[in-house]
Amino acid sequence: MSVTCVCPGPTSTGFAKAANMSDVNFFTLTKPVTARQLAAYAYRMMMRGRTLAYHGYLTKAGAVAERLLPRAFTRRVAARMNGGDPRRHHRA
Repeated sequence: MSVTCVCPGPTSTGFAKAANMSDVNFFTLTKPVTARQLAAYAYRMMMRGRTLAYHGYLTKAGAVAERLLPRAFTRRVAARMNGGDPRRHHRA
């Protein structure tokens, strides 16, 4: 038995539209895959016994950059990639 954690990149699910994401964002910088394409990728990685599988080069690059770059910088990049204004601070 094995477990595979799949880290998807942009996937056409209707999320971007529901989240009102417009202008430049993660979904417009690359071509989103379909849910079917992502499921096929996840299945292939599971069958290969992969523990962790990043779908797409930007997803993998983002994961590596998040570990190497200062957190303040990666927050600004993540805000921009998600269509937000990185100068605006949100408090939870």
